[in-house]
Amino acid sequence: MMARGSAQIGDKTLLDAIVPALDKIEQLSQNGRHDLEAAFHAASEVATAAIEGTRNWPAKRAVNPTPVTASIGTLDPGIVAVAMMLTAVANDFDQISRANKPRINSKNFHFNPPSQKPIPPQP
Repeated sequence: MMARGSAQIGDKTLLDAIVPALDKIEQLSQNGRHDLEAAFHAASEVATAAIEGTRNWPAKRAVNPTPVTASIGTLDPGIVAVAMMLTAVANDFDQISRANKPRINSKNFHFNPPSQKPIPPQP
């Protein structure tokens, strides 16, 4: 988005939720924490804070041709969507933990791009 659409942090776009969330995950990983559940909870909290934190900002990359000031006081749908997705993932981690299943961490979690066959978890 930054390269293709010239969007920047502070433009009241989903970048204002994604970048701080990724920064939080990176910070936790540099501190030696490899707990994906904690990382997603922290990222969810940061992204959720961006919903209200950007409410009074003008949208500099608005889709519809309204005056920039018209966006002040409104929520950005991209920021809300990012926060909702991260919160949903964090809640799924909670459900897994409550079901007394092993906690998901970087050693037993495998991301598979859609074009690849699933990778079975390592014992």
